[in-house]
Amino acid sequence: MYKNFYNENKYRFDIFIIYILEAHFVEKNESGKIIGGWPIGSQYNYPQHKTLDDRIHMAKILENEFQLNIPILLDHIDNDFQNYHKVWPDGVIVYDKGALIYESKVDRNGIREKIWTDEFLDIFDNK
Repeated sequence: MYKNFYNENKYRFDIFIIYILEAHFVEKNESGKIIGGWPIGSQYNYPQHKTLDDRIHMAKILENEFQLNIPILLDHIDNDFQNYHKVWPDGVIVYDKGALIYESKVDRNGIREKIWTDEFLDIFDNK
C-alpha cells in the first residue's frame, strides 16, 4: 500500500516515512521470557530503541525488508515527533505550507473506516 501510494504520488507531494517507536517491540526479562510489548510471532521480535543507533538500525531493516524507495527520516530518540502527533503505530499526517491539513484516525479498536490513502486522496482531490 505505502509503496504504491508513494510511486503514484511522489511527483504530486513530498512523501516520506518518519520512523518512530518500534511498533512490534518486545521486552524480556533476564531469562528471555517476554514480559511486555507488542510482538508479532517470532519474525517481529525486536527490543524498543534505546539509542539513535538502534533506531537507525531498525529503519534500515524496514527499508531492506520491504524494499522501500521512500525516503525515511527518524524521530528524535526522545520521541518528540511521536509525542506531538501521536501517530503510533502507522498514522499519517499531511502538512500544506506549514498547516496541518490531514490526520489519519483510528477508532478505539485500532480500525480505520477507510484506508488512509483513499481517504486522503478523496479529501485532496475534492479541494
